[in-house]
Amino acid sequence: MSTHRYAARALAADYGRAGAGLALTVTPLALVEPAPAVGVSLGLLAALCAAFALRTLARQRIEIALDATGVSVAGSRRRRVLWRDLDHVSLAFYTTRRDRAKGWMQLSIAGANRRIEVDSTISDFPALVAASLAAANAKGLALSPRTLANAAELGVIDRSRAAA
Repeated sequence: MSTHRYAARALAADYGRAGAGLALTVTPLALVEPAPAVGVSLGLLAALCAAFALRTLARQRIEIALDATGVSVAGSRRRRVLWRDLDHVSLAFYTTRRDRAKGWMQLSIAGANRRIEVDSTISDFPALVAASLAAANAKGLALSPRTLANAAELGVIDRSRAAA
C-alpha cells in the first residue's frame, strides 16, 4: 500500500494567488468606501478568492491510498474505486503554453458510479498512473490514444505501445 499527498510546496502558488486576490479585494474595502457597484464587485471577488483558498486547503488535506484492491481518497469527501469495478481510466495533459512545454496532467479513475481525479502535483503521480493503467489492462478496458500518449510522455509505458 502507498499513500500520496499534495505537498504544501506544490500548493504554494495557489495559496499565493488566493492571498494576493484577497489582499487586492479586501484592502480597498477596508480603507475606502467605494461606490456600491464597486463594493459589491470587490466583495464578490473577495468571496471567490476565499473559496479558492479553502479549496486549496482541502486539497492539501487529501490523502490518496493505493493498494491491491483499489484507490481511495480520504479528505473532506471519502471515495473509493475498487479495481474490480473499474470502468474508466484517462490521463489528460493541460498545457499552460502554446509550445506545450509546461502544464500538468490529470488522472481520472471511475467505477461503480464513483470518480477520483488526481493531478500531477501529488506525490509519486507516476505510480498512481501505472497502477491505474495496469488495472485497466487487467480488465481489458480500452484506453484512448491520448491517454496512451500521455502515459508514454510520463514514462509509465513504452512509447511503442502508445503508438500502436
